[in-house]
Amino acid sequence: MHSLVDSAFSPDQEKVTLRMHELIQKIINVLIPIEEKKQRIEETIQILKPTFDDRTDKVVEKILKDNTPFLHALKISEEADKIDYHTPTLSSLRVRVLDVLVGIIRDFNKAKMINAYLQADFDKGVKLSKIDEILYNTNLFLFSFIYAPDFDKAITFGEKALSLIEPEEQLVEEKLRLFSNLIQYYSLAGLLDKAQKFVEKGKQYFPASQSNAYNALYVLAVATYHNERGEFEEVISLVESHSSLLEKQNAYPSMYSFTLNQLCEALVKKGKVSEAENMLNFTEKVGREFYSAEDNNFFAKLFANHAINKFSKKEQLTISKERLEKALHIYRKIYCGEDIPDNRDERNLLLPR
Repeated sequence: MHSLVDSAFSPDQEKVTLRMHELIQKIINVLIPIEEKKQRIEETIQILKPTFDDRTDKVVEKILKDNTPFLHALKISEEADKIDYHTPTLSSLRVRVLDVLVGIIRDFNKAKMINAYLQADFDKGVKLSKIDEILYNTNLFLFSFIYAPDFDKAITFGEKALSLIEPEEQLVEEKLRLFSNLIQYYSLAGLLDKAQKFVEKGKQYFPASQSNAYNALYVLAVATYHNERGEFEEVISLVESHSSLLEKQNAYPSMYSFTLNQLCEALVKKGKVSEAENMLNFTEKVGREFYSAEDNNFFAKLFANHAINKFSKKEQLTISKERLEKALHIYRKIYCGEDIPDNRDERNLLLPR
């Protein structure tokens, strides 16, 4: 749709007809004056704005249907950087692009690139609006927590986002999103008392939230929390009671498979061998229909759970050992290799190969 939008003005403010791809080509053109490039960039940002000016899960749903605006936003950011161009409108667009990269596409390298552009914006004195500052710190929290694992650095951004968002009563869904990510952070860091604090906070917002995506994220986070506490029956009950929610949210497709992994862990550790085996096989089927490769946290956790479940049968110890070795290989590749990959957990649906 956005590649067909006719909306631009000439330097003397007369209306002219320019399709989006023509605007992009003019911006890329090395022969046109810098000032004209800047004008074209601002025109393009205004055309792209309606796609990104929404709650993140809604933005993601739009982009999954049509990735053209997202690809154009990436290109505009790159071209603006080449001419050292910095404005609040461009920074706002970049924050929204970072939000999509971290939240759904999970591209570590492009997220680093957009963050570098934003740092250059800030160095030039550009200030973010409060909502963009919340989004920015939320995403640097996730970026440092998940993609470039540094728990100490991550929590500084998480706490900054929390301090900014707590007074904003209208941001129900955004609060639930942040609380859910803080639950996962503190649970995996072993700080379960702090995690419980955000489980309780999330309970206040879960019934009022209109976002299937963030409600599903809260279920995943609480399941993680209960597993870390050894409360496996609570995980089983929680996930099974919200199965329809987990299946119908479509903004973050990986969330369903990650929650199934939490259910598998609970069943395995509860000693429900047959039930766990069935769920592990189902979860692996779901994963293979979605993920393009095994080199991600989903499969590492799945293989580890599968290995533990097979400990109970002597004749399956060889299979168990193989699964453990596969899990260890993936974890080493993700976290310990000299060339750490971009940790892309999902099939890359949006970026060109």
